[in-house]
Amino acid sequence: LDLAYEAAGNSAILFNVSSPNQDTRLEWASAAIAGPFVAADWENRGVQDVIASSGGLRYAGSRAYLPAPAIEGLPVAAAYTSADFNGDGKADLAAVSADGAVHLLTNITVTPYQSMRVGITGIKNPKLAAGSEVEIKIAGRYQKKLYPGFPIVFGVRDARKLDSLRITWPNGLIQSEANQIVRPQIYPEAQRLSGSCPQVWTWNGREFVYVSDVLGVSPLGAMSGDGKYFPVDHLEHIQIPAGSLLPRNGRYEIRLTEELSEVAYIDQVKLLAVDHPASQSIWINEKFQTPPFPDLKIYATERRLKPSGLTTMKIGKREAALRNPILVLSGWVDWSDGSQFRAAAQQPGGELKMPSLEALVEGKWRTVIQDMGLPAGKPKSIVVELKPEWLAGGALRIVSNLAVFWTGAFLAEALPVPTITASALPQSADLRFRGFSHALIDPARQRPEIFFYPNPLPASMWNPTPGHYTRFGNVQPLTTAADDRFVIMGSGDELALEFDAQAFPQVPPGQTRSFVLAVDGWAKDRDANT
Repeated sequence: LDLAYEAAGNSAILFNVSSPNQDTRLEWASAAIAGPFVAADWENRGVQDVIASSGGLRYAGSRAYLPAPAIEGLPVAAAYTSADFNGDGKADLAAVSADGAVHLLTNITVTPYQSMRVGITGIKNPKLAAGSEVEIKIAGRYQKKLYPGFPIVFGVRDARKLDSLRITWPNGLIQSEANQIVRPQIYPEAQRLSGSCPQVWTWNGREFVYVSDVLGVSPLGAMSGDGKYFPVDHLEHIQIPAGSLLPRNGRYEIRLTEELSEVAYIDQVKLLAVDHPASQSIWINEKFQTPPFPDLKIYATERRLKPSGLTTMKIGKREAALRNPILVLSGWVDWSDGSQFRAAAQQPGGELKMPSLEALVEGKWRTVIQDMGLPAGKPKSIVVELKPEWLAGGALRIVSNLAVFWTGAFLAEALPVPTITASALPQSADLRFRGFSHALIDPARQRPEIFFYPNPLPASMWNPTPGHYTRFGNVQPLTTAADDRFVIMGSGDELALEFDAQAFPQVPPGQTRSFVLAVDGWAKDRDANT
């Protein structure tokens, strides 16, 4: 974008001639502008002229302007603005005179050229999408405008088709539309995931399989409301499903990939093994919650009692008889970004409400856990410790205004806590560029994204977050201690981790082994309100 100004009788137009990775460079052009002015493409030539009551400037090419006669009927005004007020594809003009009167001037210029009227509608972004960048390209001609929250007009000369139109939404996602016919168009935001966290993959003996995301508990600077931010826990434990991690050439292989528009800071990675009777399943207390953040706790269960319902659960006599009851909930979160939380906080009653647990006591609902926690991403299970008296009333329910999708629930007796059999730090850690996994995204957002490891795409759907990243290659020394010496990963990067299988003893007879991955670090998205 270029710059024009007028102040105290001095005026100039400065053309932005910066190159990528350079400080801003501006080139001066002479410009005789007196008083308030506005830039507009009056004739749909695809360039910006300057209009002022004292006379205008007509762009003549090669970063030069020539004087143009004053517009007939243009009042001397305190301020001007331009927009296509009547929707005919030409830039009109509004002026506010010194006495406060508003004047509207309709553009009736006869021109051989045509225009394209572009409107956009946010879905995950704000609906009016003000502040988006809209760019068009036609052969060798290029234009860029900031979207003001209402349709804008691009002069396209005699073109019948755009080579491409690109929208950079306020949350940083890029949406490209190729070969667009020149006509009025409204572009709804394409539903795509922008930020979530690094993804975890494990070698199962045949291929790398998707496990879940990690560091959902540690979003740096993520706005939770108007002027408030999410508290963060920098250590997250991920339960690896049974059979999803098998050794290859004497090593357990795990991949962390950065698929989205964000930066990950990986401080330490540790693999934990828990041996337990084959008849038991284990669960961990990891979840997204407010402080204080508890230490890792492992639960073992055998018999599962399924209540009727999910968000509201009817409790039968068998469930009510449990002496040491826990509630195991499975689900996932459709992460919102800081701009969405800020917008919600500015609506009456829109403040964020973390999931709370209510129990039916003497026929009335009573909150028994104010912050029950939620799955820190997709998909995960969380454990909620209960008191037997909460089950006596015959019902529990979950209350929240967050987009949490519960997919399963059961009650169980918590058995004696298993212990961690062994743990290991990475034997090797290699940082490299991989690209972006193919993803299956439900347009209705009723199912979590499904990622596929083979054949990654080389290009992203957003501009990378600017800044310095860890150089590619061996980063094993950075992953062995929680010492604030990070592997800083950007979009498309992969951290390949290998753990020595010999660090874990043989599984005792009659037992099975479950794995837990402990990741210490942070994640930061690039939403405008982060």
